[in-house]
Amino acid sequence: MMKLAKWLGIAIFVLILAGCSGANAKTFSYFPKIEAPEHLYVIQKSSLSPEELVLVGTLQGVLAQDKPEIYITDDAYDDWLEELRAKHGVKTEEVKDAWTLMEKFKDRIQGFYAYENNTPSVNVATSLAGLKQAVAAEKALSSKMESIGLKQLEDVSDKDDMWLFKQYGDQFNKDIIVQLHPERGELRDYGVALKAMYIYDSVNDEELPEIYKSLNPDAIRLGWGKGSESEHIAPASLQGVAAIPSDWAMNLTALSAVKPQKAFKQPYHVKAGEADARAHYVSFVMSDGDNVQWLLNDFVKNNKYYGSSERGQFPMGWQMAPTLADLAPDALSLIYEKAKKDHFVVAVSGTGYFFPSEYPEEALKENVKRLDAYMKKTDMQLAVLLDWNSPEKASIEQFASVPSLKGGILAYGEKYVGGAGKVWWAKDKPFVSVRETLWDADPVKMAERINGYTTDPTKEEGYTIINVHPWSRTMSDVRSVIDHLDAHVKVVSPEELFDRIVRDVKARTPLAE
Repeated sequence: MMKLAKWLGIAIFVLILAGCSGANAKTFSYFPKIEAPEHLYVIQKSSLSPEELVLVGTLQGVLAQDKPEIYITDDAYDDWLEELRAKHGVKTEEVKDAWTLMEKFKDRIQGFYAYENNTPSVNVATSLAGLKQAVAAEKALSSKMESIGLKQLEDVSDKDDMWLFKQYGDQFNKDIIVQLHPERGELRDYGVALKAMYIYDSVNDEELPEIYKSLNPDAIRLGWGKGSESEHIAPASLQGVAAIPSDWAMNLTALSAVKPQKAFKQPYHVKAGEADARAHYVSFVMSDGDNVQWLLNDFVKNNKYYGSSERGQFPMGWQMAPTLADLAPDALSLIYEKAKKDHFVVAVSGTGYFFPSEYPEEALKENVKRLDAYMKKTDMQLAVLLDWNSPEKASIEQFASVPSLKGGILAYGEKYVGGAGKVWWAKDKPFVSVRETLWDADPVKMAERINGYTTDPTKEEGYTIINVHPWSRTMSDVRSVIDHLDAHVKVVSPEELFDRIVRDVKARTPLAE
C-alpha cells in the first residue's frame, strides 16, 4: 500500500506539472525564450544606411539565436537600453559603424544572401539568414562583404515570397510569421532569431491563404500588412492568424530576453461605491494599444498620450498589448510603474489583432486559453474585441469562458460605435459596446450629448464607453470633453464601470443566435 501511495503521489505531481505547462499556465508565451544579454554592442541607427540597417539587423538576429550581442538605438530606444543597464546589469560598448560589427562577428556567420533593394528579395534573404545563420546584404554591398572574407551563399534578387515558401516553407517557425514592407529595415532581428518566414506584397490573394494555412492554429503575425486594415486583417483572421503591429519595432531580441524584476500588477484599482441614482457613468479608453511599435517608441513620453501632464487628473483607460509582457517586459513594467489613475485593458482582440467572427473555431479555442494566461500574467481583467461584423454568439461565448475575463468592450462598425452602447451578456459577464468615439467628433458637442443620457444606473443606458482614437485625438481632447460634462456625469475607470454594471444593471440582454 505504501508503494501504491507513493506512485499515486508521483502520478498526481506529474499531472500537475503537465497542467502548468499548458496554455492556461501563467508562464505561457507565443515566443521562444532567448538567452538574456550580458554585453551589447550599441550602434546608432542614424549611422546606418538603409542597406546597413538590414545587414546589421539580420546579424543581430543570427547572434541572438545564441545570445543578443547587438543593440540599434535612437532617442526612444535609448530609454529601453538604460532599463537593460539599470535593471539587468547589461554592459554596453559603443560601435561607430556597421563594418566594425561585421568584422567582429564574421566568424559567427556562414556568409550572406544577396538581394536587390525594394524588392521581395530582401524578405527572402532575411528569412534565409535565420535558417542558415547568415546575413542579408544588398547586391551593392557584395564586393565589400567578400573583401572581409564573407562568401555569397546565393543571389536571391530575382526570388519572391512564394519561391521561398515552396523551397523552404516547412523549415520555418510554424507559430510566428513576419509581414514586413521591403523598404523597412526595422524588425529584421527578431524574426531571424526565431527562424520565422518574412513575406509581404509578392504574395497574391490566392497564394496568401496557402502560407497562413501552413502555420499552427492561432499563430502570430508580426509586422504589418499592405492595404487597409480590413484588407490584411481579414485574410489572416480567416486562417487563424493574429497580428501584432510591430513593423517599426527594433531590438526585440534583447528587449524580450530579460525577465521582469517583479510580477506585473496594475496599481490603480477603485472599489465601486454606492450607485448614484442621478448619475450617468462614463469611461474613456484610448485605442490602438495593440500597436507594440508605438508602445516602444513615443507612447510613454509624448504629451498627446501617456506623457501628457493631464494624465492622472481623471480616470483613464488604455488598451495595452498583453504580449508586451514577453516582447519587452521592461516597457510594460515602466508603464505600470508610472500609472496614476490609469487602468489597462487587453487590446484588440485579445493576444493579437484579428476579427473574432472570422477566426476558425479551433484557433479561437486555442486563443482564449492563451488569453487567460496573458491576462493572469499582466493583471488585466477586461478585453476589447474589435470586429467588422456585429457580435456573434459563438465567438463572444468563447471569450466569456475565459476565467480571468470580467467582461468585454465591443468595438465594431463605423468608428467602433456600431453597437451604440448596447450591452450583451454571456455567462453572467457583460460585453459593452462603444457608445461614443472621440475621433472626428467635436468634444463640446459630445459632452452635450452625454449630459442628456439616461441617469438610471440599473439600466445599461446609464453607462457610456468612449473610445479615444490616438491618431486624431489627444489627452487634451479628453480633458475638453470632461470640462464640459455636467456634475451628474461621473468619469470612472473601465474596471469601475464594469463592476457597477455587473452589480447594478437589472435587465440583462442575452446574446442572440
